[in-house]
Amino acid sequence: MNKLKESKGFYVVISVLIACAMWLYVVSELNPDSNTVINNVPITVTGQDVLDSRGLMITKQNIQSLDLWVTGKRNSLVKLTDENVTVTVDVSSVANEGEHDLRCNIALPSTITTGTVAVTNRESYRVKLIVEKRAKKTVEVRGDFLGSVAEGYQADAFILSPSSVTVSGPASVVNQIDYAEVTLNVTDLNSTYSGILPFEFVTYEEKRLAADEVETSNSNIYVVYPIVMVKEIPLTVSFTAGGGATQKDVTYTISPPCIQVSGKEADVSQLEEIDLGTIDLAKVNGTGTFRFPIQLTGDVSNESGVTEAAVTVKVSGLSSKVLETTNIETINPPAGYTAEAVTQSLSVAIRGKEEAVARIQPHQLRVVADMSEQSPSVGQFRVPVKIYLDGTDEVGVVGGDYSISVTMSR
Repeated sequence: MNKLKESKGFYVVISVLIACAMWLYVVSELNPDSNTVINNVPITVTGQDVLDSRGLMITKQNIQSLDLWVTGKRNSLVKLTDENVTVTVDVSSVANEGEHDLRCNIALPSTITTGTVAVTNRESYRVKLIVEKRAKKTVEVRGDFLGSVAEGYQADAFILSPSSVTVSGPASVVNQIDYAEVTLNVTDLNSTYSGILPFEFVTYEEKRLAADEVETSNSNIYVVYPIVMVKEIPLTVSFTAGGGATQKDVTYTISPPCIQVSGKEADVSQLEEIDLGTIDLAKVNGTGTFRFPIQLTGDVSNESGVTEAAVTVKVSGLSSKVLETTNIETINPPAGYTAEAVTQSLSVAIRGKEEAVARIQPHQLRVVADMSEQSPSVGQFRVPVKIYLDGTDEVGVVGGDYSISVTMSR
């Protein structure tokens, strides 16, 4: 025991214990004053609902948190943290736009005994805010394609949903916005694209703003970019033999000779030609031009935009001549009526091989006026007739618009 008391280490340990005991006494019994700093205390803005009601909004805040210096009793200071100390700025008193320097309201937790802690230089804690007028408007959404469409295909117009978005924020920003734009960038596109894409705002000066710079009614746009197949399709026409001519006796041109169509691949890929219709060669005397509407079936669209085709037909290699015939008759007058031809002679054009035409005599021609479609009435009328050429199939009557005058009586 005596050796322990004589040891130098013994006295060192005893000294440390005594010092700790004295420190604990001072802290717990005497509780001296001290100071500390609470770092990064967040600043909460209150009264923004009042600001909104005035059509105003905060666009810039110089600080988001602050370091708070406090002084007081040590046992109270140790209870303070950045989570239980609150700092607020009330903007309900702000009535106009511009820069505002506002005092911070600092609240200590209720667990701190009143009077044991004080905020150092409380009045020095301030926040600077920029307040602007709030604006709101609706702008259209547009699509921009930056990729490429595969050969043999065509892109149609964007289908965007929604087709417009509402934007709100600082008037200085919102009033610059012209439209919202989604951008699609795909190469060799050969089928319809559909998907959800973000958008940017484009100003009247063609500058771009990210959507998160303001408040918007939508964050994304559902985009459909239709892709259809395109193909050149020839136009065709058919002929009915007549007037002594068959298809081998004619040459013809079609203008335009073809059109470009678009549609689903299943519809377009199987389309080889478009038939305009049939031309009766009996109505072609020398050269004739016929017009046909270009009609498409199914879900195929006419990309050329031409809705009518002109077919020019020329009959060659045949002989023709005009005969005067008096062989005119009327048939099938309405019940209780009689019909009598006023026209006694009619000039009729015939066509065929030269030697066959030379053999035709006027008496082989018959002019027949069928009155079955005539309204029952008295008087003289111009009525269409049909021309028959008997005794040959090598020569035919040219022209289909023959008519005569007929009187009807009871």
